[in-house]
Amino acid sequence: MKRYKFGEHARQELILTTKGYRAISASLSRRFVKEFQATLSTIRQFPEIGVQSYGGAQKFHLDVFKYTIVYIVLDDIVHIVAVAPQRKKPGYWKDRLRNIHQ
Repeated sequence: MKRYKFGEHARQELILTTKGYRAISASLSRRFVKEFQATLSTIRQFPEIGVQSYGGAQKFHLDVFKYTIVYIVLDDIVHIVAVAPQRKKPGYWKDRLRNIHQ
């Protein structure tokens, strides 16, 4: 299983999303976190599973919640670029790739 690292923007997206669901219901927030963790585990085990995207990034959707994990694998590490709401403008995260390649 590959190691992983969150970009700062992706970490903030995860925190804000979790807090948003918690404001609705603690159990809803727990379900989101559980699904996110399961999806991240799948990505770490099978990083090639994602759909190819801009700049070498890959995308993989959560099953129930309308979010996409955007990631790129470099030096055997899965870098989480975005925890992207599917309703948000596609590719809004592209500028974040520069920070990973530095």
